[in-house]
Amino acid sequence: MIAETLRYEADGLNMEGEFYADDTKAGPRPGVLVFPEGFGLGPHTKSRAKRLAEIGYAALACDLFGEGSMKSLDVGMPIIQRLREDCMATRARARGALETLLTRPEVDKTRIAAIGFC
Repeated sequence: MIAETLRYEADGLNMEGEFYADDTKAGPRPGVLVFPEGFGLGPHTKSRAKRLAEIGYAALACDLFGEGSMKSLDVGMPIIQRLREDCMATRARARGALETLLTRPEVDKTRIAAIGFC
């Protein structure tokens, strides 16, 4: 199993996502962006991305908040509120994740999906 931290920039922030793919399978496979719950990239999101890789997808557990996750609710709530109010910021962060996923040779660039939690 490939399990690799991917660093990328989106919306002016340094992002860290977790990429998963089954290294026993040859050729490109469908890609899935897995968006996190409210506290950012954590064990649940990573486990969902890993499970997708186990059943034949290439998956990126995405960062929406910068450097993986929020440190506390006090810090995080203003970030969440901004993303709720500014769809272009949310879109920019999602676009950064998508562009990163599309760079991977394991990914079939014509078959991409997204799921999310929270």
